[in-house]
Amino acid sequence: MLALKPSSLTHDQQSFSASTITAVYPVRTLGEVLPFHQFETVTISQNGNTILSGLVSSIEKTYSGSSRAWKIVFSDPWYYLDNCFALDSEWKPVFSMWQSTGGGNEIIPKISISSALSRVLNLAKHHPADYELRISDDKMLIPWNASCDTLGSLLQSIRHWSPRMVTYYDYSGARPKLIITDYDVLTPISLPLQPSNDVKAMDVSLVPRADLVPPCVAIVAETTGSNGYRVSYLSKYPEDGDPTLPHSIVYRTSVDFYYSKYNSTGEPVEDPQPVQGTKAGSLSYQRMKVTGTRINQNDMINSFWKNHFPWMKDVDALAAYDQEPVITGKPWDGTEEDKPKGYNTTATGYELTDGQIHTKSIRPQWCNATIKQRLAIPESAPAKWREKFKNIGTLEGKPCFWEEFSVDLVTMDRPFASYPIDGIYNGEQPSNGPEEGESPEPSEGVPYGDIAKTVWESMQELPWDGSISFVALGEAQTRQYMGRRVSLLGGNPAWQNINTMIQTVNRDLQTNVITLSYGAPEQLGIEEWVELKRVNATSRRSSTLENMQGAPESTEYAFDPKPESPTISQHITKSTGEATPAPEYGFQVRVQKDTEGAITGAQIKPGALYLNGHLLGKYPQGGSSGSSWVQLTQTSGEVWLNVHFDKEAQLTGVDVSGIPGPVYPIPLLDYTPGPHPDVNFDYTFLIADIEDDQVTQYALGMIQIPVFGGTFYPYGPA
Repeated sequence: MLALKPSSLTHDQQSFSASTITAVYPVRTLGEVLPFHQFETVTISQNGNTILSGLVSSIEKTYSGSSRAWKIVFSDPWYYLDNCFALDSEWKPVFSMWQSTGGGNEIIPKISISSALSRVLNLAKHHPADYELRISDDKMLIPWNASCDTLGSLLQSIRHWSPRMVTYYDYSGARPKLIITDYDVLTPISLPLQPSNDVKAMDVSLVPRADLVPPCVAIVAETTGSNGYRVSYLSKYPEDGDPTLPHSIVYRTSVDFYYSKYNSTGEPVEDPQPVQGTKAGSLSYQRMKVTGTRINQNDMINSFWKNHFPWMKDVDALAAYDQEPVITGKPWDGTEEDKPKGYNTTATGYELTDGQIHTKSIRPQWCNATIKQRLAIPESAPAKWREKFKNIGTLEGKPCFWEEFSVDLVTMDRPFASYPIDGIYNGEQPSNGPEEGESPEPSEGVPYGDIAKTVWESMQELPWDGSISFVALGEAQTRQYMGRRVSLLGGNPAWQNINTMIQTVNRDLQTNVITLSYGAPEQLGIEEWVELKRVNATSRRSSTLENMQGAPESTEYAFDPKPESPTISQHITKSTGEATPAPEYGFQVRVQKDTEGAITGAQIKPGALYLNGHLLGKYPQGGSSGSSWVQLTQTSGEVWLNVHFDKEAQLTGVDVSGIPGPVYPIPLLDYTPGPHPDVNFDYTFLIADIEDDQVTQYALGMIQIPVFGGTFYPYGPA
C-alpha cells in the first residue's frame, strides 16, 4: 500500500464527516526527512483498489522513551467541506435555504432534502470531488437561514431531518465522487456469528434503544392574531399523537405559513393559496439556561454545608454526626391544576444554582426540598463554636457537641437545561389557545403536515446502539458497510432483523479487523438527540434547529411579542445554626446521645451558689477538655445537689447525687468570736429529673443558700 512500513495503519470511515487513514511510522530520529508534507494530495490503495484519495491533514512527531515515530493522518475530500465556509452570492456570510416562487414575491415554506443538499454542494467549489444523490425517500424539510457555517455543518444539519442518510466516497472513476444515499438504496447485509468464509472471531455488543424512537413529532409556529402573540400547531404525526409524551420531538418555525381560501385581492379561490402570515425574521429569543450543582452526599460538609453556612469554613475538625443527609422533596402545596409540569419530588440530585425554571417546562424535573444533617465538633472546640452546637453526644466513642442543620431550597434532576424564553416549552402543548371562533386543530392543507410524518417515520428505525467486531476474510475485507443494515445470524433472534444503519466503520488495514458501529450518527449522538428533542434546541453549530427558524427578511412587529417569563428561581431558607444559639443556664442538665440516638451519658452546667448575697463560686466543678460542663455518673432519675458547710458556715464541699443528702440549715445567729456549737451544716437541692431522654428542670440559673430563722426553709430534705 505504501512504500514505508507503518507499525499501525487504521481506516476510520465516518458518515457526514471526514474519513481518515492514520499511519504510525517508527523512525530512528525525529530529524529524518518526512515522507509527506501537510496538505499534500495523496492516493492510498489496497490490493489494487483505491480506498482513499485526499490530502495529508495532520503530521505529528511523537517521542516516548526510546520510541520515536511519525503519526500521519490522511483525510478524504470531506476535509474541504468541514473547513470551507458556505458563502452565498456576493460573498455574503449568510446562507439561505429558502426558495421563492417564479415572481419572487412568495416564499416557498419547504424544500426537499435533495434540493437542500444540492444548494449546499453547489457552493463547494474547492471540494475535489463530484457528487451524486441517491435518495429514495426524498422527504421535505423546513428551510432556514445560517450565518458563518461551514459546508459540512450545513450538510449535517440537513441530515437531522433524515437520520438514515449516509455518505461515502466512490473512487472507481477518474475523479472521486461523493455519494449521499439512504440505506433503502443499499442492499442489507447478513453476517454469521459463527466462523465462515467471510468472518471469524465475531464480538458483539448491542443495546436496544427504544428511547430514541419518538412517539410523536409536532411542528409549531408563532403567529399573530387579534389578541396578539400566540403559538399554534402547524402539524403533528401521528394525527392522534401526544407531543407531551416522553421522547416526543417538537420543531419550531418562526414563520407562519398557512393556506388561505382567498387570494391577495380578497377574492375566493378554488384551490387554497400558500400565504406567509409574517416575515418575522429569526425569532431566536434569548434562551434561559438553568444550571445545577450536584449534591455530593459523600462530602456534604465541603460541597454543601460550608457554602450555605460560610462560618463553617473556619471551624476545625467539623464532622458529620449523621453519615448521610436526609433529602426530602416536598409535595406541591398548591392545587393539582396549578402544579408545574416538571414538579417531581424525586428530583433532588442537583441544587439549582443559576437560572429560572418555567412552570410549563417538563425539563428539568424539579421540586422544593429540605436537606437536613447533623454535624458535630469535638468537646475541646473553642467556646465560640460550641455555642452553635447545643447538643451533647459521642462520635466514634469520643464526647462531642452536635447540631442539626437544614436548608430549604429548589433541587432538580440534572446539571443543565435550557429553553427559549418565548412561551414554547418542552412537553407543553405548543399552543396558547385558538383565537375566538377558531378551531384548535391545524387547518387542512398546512404545508408542514408531510414533514412531521416523514420525520417521525425516519426516526422509527434507530432501535439499536453498539458495535460488532470481526476478522474479515475474502470479500468481506473490501465490502461497503457504511449506511447498510447489517443483521446477525445464528444468535439472538432479535439481531436477525436489525434495521439500524451502520454509523462508523473502523478497519485495521494490517490485521483486517473491522468494527461496525450502530446507532445514531456522531452528529446525532445521545447528547445531540437530547438537544434535538428540545424546542428550538441550541447546538455548537449555528445552523441547527435554532437557526432553522429564520425567514429571508425581517420586518417590524405590529404587535408586542412579549414572551412569558420564567417563574421559579432559587429560594433558600436556612434553619438551625444560622440563628442565635439557645442560651445555657447554671445547673442545666442535658443528656448525651450517640449517632443512633441512644443515651450515652448526662452532664450538668455549673451554677452559682450565693450565701447572704455573697458568691461562693460555681458548682459542681470538674469540667475537662476545655468544656464547662461536668459529667454526671447517672443517666436517669433525680439529680440532687448536696452542699456542705463547717460549723463556722464556711463552704467545705459540693457534690451531685441521685439521692438527697442530709439537711441541717445554718441558723440565724450572732457569729461573734468565741466558741460555737460543734456541728456542720448541710443542704440538698433537687436540680432535675431525667426520664428516658427528657429532662425536667427544677432549679436553673443560681441558688441562694437559705438561713434558718430568717427564712421558712424547713428541716429535712429540700
